[in-house]
Amino acid sequence: EPFHPATWASSLRNPWADVWMVNLSLVGDVWVVAWLGGLMMGVFLITRRWVAAGHWAVALIGVYALASLINTVMAGWVIESVPSAVPHPTLTELPHRSFALWVTTVSFFALMVAKDLSARARKWPYLIATLISIPVGFSHFYLELASLPGLATAVALALGWSALIGIGYRHRARITPFRMRWVGVFLVSGLFFSTTHIHLVGPERLANSEVPLTLQTMTYQMWSKDGWQSLPKYRSVFGSPLERQLDFQVAGDLKSIEARLYLAGWQRVPAINWVDWLSGLADQPLPWPRALNGRREALLMTRSVSSSEQIDVLRLWESGVVLSGGAGDQMQTVWLGQVRRATLQKGLMGVRRWEDGMETEPLDALNETLEALPMLRVRPHDFEPSASSDPIELQGQ
Repeated sequence: EPFHPATWASSLRNPWADVWMVNLSLVGDVWVVAWLGGLMMGVFLITRRWVAAGHWAVALIGVYALASLINTVMAGWVIESVPSAVPHPTLTELPHRSFALWVTTVSFFALMVAKDLSARARKWPYLIATLISIPVGFSHFYLELASLPGLATAVALALGWSALIGIGYRHRARITPFRMRWVGVFLVSGLFFSTTHIHLVGPERLANSEVPLTLQTMTYQMWSKDGWQSLPKYRSVFGSPLERQLDFQVAGDLKSIEARLYLAGWQRVPAINWVDWLSGLADQPLPWPRALNGRREALLMTRSVSSSEQIDVLRLWESGVVLSGGAGDQMQTVWLGQVRRATLQKGLMGVRRWEDGMETEPLDALNETLEALPMLRVRPHDFEPSASSDPIELQGQ
């Protein structure tokens, strides 16, 4: 069975947020924790804090060893094979070892700091450790580096292990207060190691973070009969059914499809960023990019209609399916499409945006524009957000 589409994590994906999530995930990487843990170990040894050094080493090395052992045991119980489209092997870790190590590092350090604080101030190190850990964990889920069960078990293991080692540390530690300047060393060195790691590894992880396509080949006859049903009918598991519903599938060369649409009055919208989108608010709002499995549209086009408050918006995403046995026995890529008549609406604080409508006129007109190409219309004429999708017509035979 194909792993995608669409998972909860891939439905969260947005090209604008990817780089931030990649950077956050690298903050909690094993490389960063190893250097940070080693530096603090050196600080404890140089200052002759033998008890702190010993418990620090047991906390970090022990939790990683325990997480690895549990992973090995859990892997032996897994009967079903891991889907081939899993983007990262760490997604199946239970618990997620890297995050367990990260949570143990920040939580045990918070415990060491809180030991010598007053009862009223003791909550702040734990609160800061929590605020640091949550975005790092979310970035792992967002990039599908870890599953929710993997993150949850990592947190449970890390907190339980930190508490256990912390009891021994509190019992054996000297009365001498924990030097607060070590907090500065911890934070500054953590920031330095994280920034360095992001600079060295960030571009590679960003390139590897793209959700993989499930590639498959079908004959033209298989696709037109019932093979189309193996492709996604919705682009996401989040949002309203109207925004998630895909309208059609079309096979052909993307440049050829774009040329036909251009002759019919469609104009290509280039890929935009936050600055482009915000600058367009003062004049004419730009269509917000949408993702399918974390992938931006391969083609985004708009067409003016009679009303200045409306535009037609067409989006195409690559499906990963290639057809054989079509016209001239050429291989043709299948594209997943969405075409809507969008109306200009005012939202929160007067921000204007385009809102999809249920009109079928854009889809009807598209049938005529692409009549020479193999096209399946999967949104019925009487579409309702709760209705199921069945193929209505096949053209270009």
